[in-house]
Amino acid sequence: MVKKRKTESIVMLTSLVENNKVKCHEYFPKLNGRVSFDNIRIVCTSEQNHSNYVKRILEVEKVIHINLTYPPTF
Repeated sequence: MVKKRKTESIVMLTSLVENNKVKCHEYFPKLNGRVSFDNIRIVCTSEQNHSNYVKRILEVEKVIHINLTYPPTF
């Protein structure tokens, strides 16, 4: 979907785990790592930690990923 819709940014509105409950699968790799899903490979080429979020550059076709680190529980 990212490539098909030419998505430039993804904003993740939850942490991976909140209150000991898994909220989201870790679909993105660690810095300089790779993950594959079927025929799609994602590479993390940059990671910047900010006070309330982490910004990653994920290469599928350069996608900016913003992960809020203080989100409310939905």
